[in-house]
Amino acid sequence: MGNNSGLLSSLAGWNGTMYNYASGISDSVVKPIAYTLLALFFLLELWNLSQRLATMGGGQTVGVQQLCLSMLKMVLCKWAVDSAMPLVNCIFSVFQSVTTGMASYVGNGKVSGGLDSAALV
Repeated sequence: MGNNSGLLSSLAGWNGTMYNYASGISDSVVKPIAYTLLALFFLLELWNLSQRLATMGGGQTVGVQQLCLSMLKMVLCKWAVDSAMPLVNCIFSVFQSVTTGMASYVGNGKVSGGLDSAALV
């Protein structure tokens, strides 16, 4: 589990070329497809909203509230698409820190101390 094994380095540090490929594919292929699907779902959401409002017969406040909720859903979905690569990097960073924490207990393939269950909890 030394530093040369790649377990304790970041994704970009472990294989920068692979990270650049993944980032490029995310930006040039995945995001345009996701934005297209998001636009289609947005149009479907607006159509469903208009149908609900037509059958419900509610006033303007109900219509504005429903429209705002639909817009909020779309903003959250767009944020998720925009933040996909940083979220993956964050998840990788969390597991990297867990691995680094485990490496402090293991040295040269042997456990460096007894199991302290209180510190583990």
